[in-house]
Amino acid sequence: SAHPAQALLCLPDGPAWREQLVDSKLLHVGDVVKVVTGASVPCDGEVVAGSEGEVDESLVTGESLPVPKRPGAKVVGGSVLVDGLLYVRAERVGEETLLAQVAGLVAEAQGSKAPMQLLADRIAGVFVPAIVALAMLTFFVWYTCCELQLVPHEWMAHSSPGLFAFLFANAVLVVACPCALGLATPTAVMVGTGVGARLGVLIKSGAALEKMRGVTAVVFDKTGTVTEGKMQVADFRVAPAAGRSREQASGELWSVLLCCERGSGHPIAKALSTYASAVQHAKTLGPAERVKSEAGRGLRCVVQGREAVVGKRDYVLQALGPGGEAQLEAVAGLDGRGWTG
Repeated sequence: SAHPAQALLCLPDGPAWREQLVDSKLLHVGDVVKVVTGASVPCDGEVVAGSEGEVDESLVTGESLPVPKRPGAKVVGGSVLVDGLLYVRAERVGEETLLAQVAGLVAEAQGSKAPMQLLADRIAGVFVPAIVALAMLTFFVWYTCCELQLVPHEWMAHSSPGLFAFLFANAVLVVACPCALGLATPTAVMVGTGVGARLGVLIKSGAALEKMRGVTAVVFDKTGTVTEGKMQVADFRVAPAAGRSREQASGELWSVLLCCERGSGHPIAKALSTYASAVQHAKTLGPAERVKSEAGRGLRCVVQGREAVVGKRDYVLQALGPGGEAQLEAVAGLDGRGWTG
């Protein structure tokens, strides 16, 4: 299950809150839980307090980008808080959560019978008894032949007539394999729906799975659905800098970004760090100092005595102050292509 085994329950203690670690199965509707960065939300509920956080809901929605959550927003149990701190009031717990209902649908789909399985069951209802009867007939025929000494002695070697006849009867059962006819289809449905659920594809029933063999085209109505689920750096721009070439400015940019984002669990930070080290071969400038992060917006820090700001456009503009728009003209062309955060 994607739900965490334990939850940090917040209990009123006078004017403050007292935190207690409890089993997530013991949560009740109305309880307030604390969710920290990197933790899974233990229940479906509403954000009642905390900083603006970003929640990874890809498990439920398929959306690869974290979704900003403020007080008043709804969260789904099993989703992961990528950044920030949230206090969530439980609205649905246990088997009533959305994720538990999805798991129930998958289990129901695994138990449903496809049309082909119904046909196989009807055939197996006749085929299995027929094969068993044929195997018994084979046994009696060969046993009778052995008793009447119609079988050459060297064929039997050191076997008794019963064992010799049983080998032929067993061969009939193994070759015909009547059990496979009844087991193959339900096993395929169970495995197919289970693997699909692990990959984020929910299959409604065995009949739907069977109909998929005739699908020739798939239409997606949501931008970003067909992705690897991992953010990557597609392109970047470097603002002109006096006295430095583009290569020098680019190398300094990625070295600073590597210092700022290294060690962060945010998807964008991971993408920047990976690109800086693997593609740009950025140099490490030492640890960032005086790091100040604002959930859902960005961070500020000091690298080798100079302030660095990394984040969304409005956050960077606020830090740059007057004239900031001119400095961001280099990335103006990327906005229309959906390549900026």
